[in-house]
Amino acid sequence: WSFSTTSFIEAELLRMNDHGYNLSEMYFARMAYEEKGQDFVRYHGKMNFGEGGQAHDVMNQIDKHGFVTQEAYEGNQYDPGSYRHSEMSKILKAMLDVIITKPNRKLTPVWFDAYQAILDTYMGEAPEKLEVNGAMLTPKEFVKKEKFNTADYIELTSFTHHPYYEKVILEVPDNWSNDPYYNIPLDELMEVMDNSLKKGYT
Repeated sequence: WSFSTTSFIEAELLRMNDHGYNLSEMYFARMAYEEKGQDFVRYHGKMNFGEGGQAHDVMNQIDKHGFVTQEAYEGNQYDPGSYRHSEMSKILKAMLDVIITKPNRKLTPVWFDAYQAILDTYMGEAPEKLEVNGAMLTPKEFVKKEKFNTADYIELTSFTHHPYYEKVILEVPDNWSNDPYYNIPLDELMEVMDNSLKKGYT
């Protein structure tokens, strides 16, 4: 989900601005893990917690946190270029399972600091600023500089058990944020894909 959507965004920046960047896929994964952890606690563990996600997870993290280059955030403290998160994910889940039982009778105010410390250990601390063509920018300033607007994009799906031409919640575990998709007939979904490719989108 992160690699494919990041690739799309990189292609969009080339298409719109003729600017080529290698963006960090793991930056989005890191920020999504933070949000998943908070949601897991808020929902008392009654939600999916795992490595999966959807394209909107990248777009949502861009809105909240911006984007950074691969150079600014490799997203792996011990084996750059390898992104196996099973161990980290299991440790995070085990920690969350303890947190939701409230062993101190109430939610400890430092639980999220401890959770982030695990992410820092495995993935590295997320940068507050990065260098872009000689200028120091925050991740959100980087997005603004490139005039990338997540609202310009929608997600489409095609399911027969939902009405067409309406927004529906995609019913898969990886849609942990319950984001809506616009539901259209399958032949029209194919037309959209064909037209997008002809118009120069990846």
